[in-house]
Amino acid sequence: MKEMNYSYIVKTEELKIAKTFLENILGALTTDDIVKPEIHCISQDWGKLQTGVSVTRRPLCLKGKIYSTGLGTHAESKILIRLPRRILRITGLCGVDDNPETRKNSRSLVFSIEMKERKIWESNPLSVDSEPAEIDIPANGIQEFFLCVRGPITYAHADWVNLRAYLENGKIVEIGKPEYFCGFGFYYDDRHSTEFFHNWKIKEKSCKEENGIICHTITKTDPQTSLDVICEIKEYTKFPVIEWRLKFENRSNRTTPLLRDVKSLDTTFNYGIFPYLHYWTGDYAQPDGYEPFCVSLAHQEIFNFSPVGGRPTNRAWPYFNLEWQEEHRGIIVAIGWPGQWLACFEGKEDGAVHISAGQQNTHFKLLSGEHIYSPTSVLMFYQGDFNRSQNLWRRWMMAHNMPRMKGKLPSQMLAAYCGKVGTSEMALETEKSQIQSFNMYRKRGIKLDLWWIDAGWYPCNGIWYQVGTWDVDKKRFPGGIRAISDYCRKKQVKTIVWFEPERVYPETWLWNHHPEWLLKSTKNSNRLLNLGNTDARKWLTNHIIQFIKKHRINVYRQDFNIDPLPFWKENDTPDRQGITENHYVEGYLTFWNELRTKIPDLLIDSCASGGRRNDLETMKLAVPLHKTDYNYADNDVKQAFHYSLYQWFPYFGALLWPFDNVDSYAFFSSIAPATVLNYDPANVKLDWKLLKNLTEKWRAITNTLYFYTDYYPLTPYSRDDDDWIAWQFHNPEKHEGIIQAFRRRNCKWSSICLKLQGLEQKLTYTISEFEPHSKTKRISGKKLMESGITIFSRKTPEAKILIYRKD
Repeated sequence: MKEMNYSYIVKTEELKIAKTFLENILGALTTDDIVKPEIHCISQDWGKLQTGVSVTRRPLCLKGKIYSTGLGTHAESKILIRLPRRILRITGLCGVDDNPETRKNSRSLVFSIEMKERKIWESNPLSVDSEPAEIDIPANGIQEFFLCVRGPITYAHADWVNLRAYLENGKIVEIGKPEYFCGFGFYYDDRHSTEFFHNWKIKEKSCKEENGIICHTITKTDPQTSLDVICEIKEYTKFPVIEWRLKFENRSNRTTPLLRDVKSLDTTFNYGIFPYLHYWTGDYAQPDGYEPFCVSLAHQEIFNFSPVGGRPTNRAWPYFNLEWQEEHRGIIVAIGWPGQWLACFEGKEDGAVHISAGQQNTHFKLLSGEHIYSPTSVLMFYQGDFNRSQNLWRRWMMAHNMPRMKGKLPSQMLAAYCGKVGTSEMALETEKSQIQSFNMYRKRGIKLDLWWIDAGWYPCNGIWYQVGTWDVDKKRFPGGIRAISDYCRKKQVKTIVWFEPERVYPETWLWNHHPEWLLKSTKNSNRLLNLGNTDARKWLTNHIIQFIKKHRINVYRQDFNIDPLPFWKENDTPDRQGITENHYVEGYLTFWNELRTKIPDLLIDSCASGGRRNDLETMKLAVPLHKTDYNYADNDVKQAFHYSLYQWFPYFGALLWPFDNVDSYAFFSSIAPATVLNYDPANVKLDWKLLKNLTEKWRAITNTLYFYTDYYPLTPYSRDDDDWIAWQFHNPEKHEGIIQAFRRRNCKWSSICLKLQGLEQKLTYTISEFEPHSKTKRISGKKLMESGITIFSRKTPEAKILIYRKD
């Protein structure tokens, strides 16, 4: 199936907003001196004076062109500008702000610059269609002046842009530049970066656009201590996304002063009066994992978020949607850090929101030659409603972030796992039993894509969690994993193998042979392989790469069943708090990047007691085939998990349960891009004919790859057993899609009306249930979106799947 043109729904204005934000960051980073003008609004007939945006908090726009600096006001207005030195010259532009309201309602305005009630410059009457008036006048040594706008006050939105004052000392002051910020902040030697950062030496580098990305690198160097702060910025040219991370490097031969409270994201936005924050819980093997919330920030509320124990999506979710609903715009915020992060959203006066985020604990000195990285910060600027913004995010994930094999996104996978639940898992399985189970699946007519070899294939005394010896148990697997993977490959089935290399159990190979590589904690009898130790990381990288190649594994599955934060903290010294974590995270990402580089077609499955390590940096390298350890048989909760996860991840997996009988409702509740069967193929009492029929339906549904299109929730989020829940996947280029709806076991309502989204009003669609010989209806897109389609159910629980396409 041909991939969508992911960026075609992006609006030009969204790109301009992102570009303006980028220009402000680059401008702040490359400013070598700061002179702040005093700006006082003496009078203004409507609204409040704005800096860097229009009076309605949109980007400053004159005759279709966006400007990054200036003042947004409203007639009639008078604004005092005062500077600390004599002014020789004033330049800039002015005009009526170009927006839908002014185009419909505004009239001409006159702009003037005055000094003590005397006009020193005045424009002609300007309408929204006028070219901006150019200002270039001598100032003759004044230190203050007034910006005035006069005219009819109906929608009289007025902009002063690119205003510059040329001072007698040679400095040029931009008037209307947002308050100095560079998107991040930190303390160095007990001084905040805003006090000194602009005076550090600057080196700039920008690369040519490649694959829709322009990379900007700004290096700032402290002339006294030779500390480099390197800001690596990615500008996405086809999406309204700006992404950056920081690198701090000590190039001197001395230890640096104290570096602390590094906020890799630290900025304020003001796009309207009533901001709302959408956030989600992370996974922690409980039914309220992935639950969505929406809270107001309009009354100076403060919300702090951080995970528990060091795994980044353990109880917290580092993905947020900050929405100004009345203005139909917002920002998606993501923190990429596979460690202990902290994010704070603080409502300010008049609807502004301050956002700060970073590694939770940074309080250390850097040794000579040492460096650290900050978390990655991502901002996606959007216009429109919440669902549109989440689809914009999904498209960006598919276009630029999800791992690819041979240039393609991961295909659908029907997997089968055959082991025991509990302490043994596959610790009692053998090469022979695995091949027998695989053959039985084939004999039953079940077509598989992936054979799942989970925990316990290594020497572990029959107990899977005794990890730390990463060689095959030759007594049970004399031919190694290779014997199984080769056998499966001949039948066109790939192999996934489970590892947990970071946790080390007592008396295993790593425990006995390399204790110097292991981190200890008083809170755990296990140890942690220190990926921040270069020797340990290199050994692990080489060992795993050789293992994967030798045994011809297609999917590398890495689990992480231990909280690393106590290990990190207990191995820090008082003047090096957070350093162990920082180096560990860098080692972890380096390890996975090297796996993907050395084995380009390898797919990595990220697992951490379920879905507890699925931050953005991890999701750029892996997919989450096992999103939770919560009760796999709780279909209501599983549906709720899917409802939320599809808003962020186009690809994830689901484990089918129960394992002792075939249940259609449970099967359809487990439909995902990757679905894992967990049956005992030797169980003759199972309805294998029904299972075969269900897997064929699964393949017919997933072969369309609707998961890689737009996603729309059609009902409110719910995990209650007396509700319906439903959602829609829609391909706007092919004008087709699929609806999944579930009537739960105690739901008394036998029908539900669902209003579809994303359709073309003028088109007619054929729509039918995903069943042979089902009746087809022809309904207009307008009716499907405005009146909806009613789905009927004869029993509870029941899953309903409908397919539609352009007539």
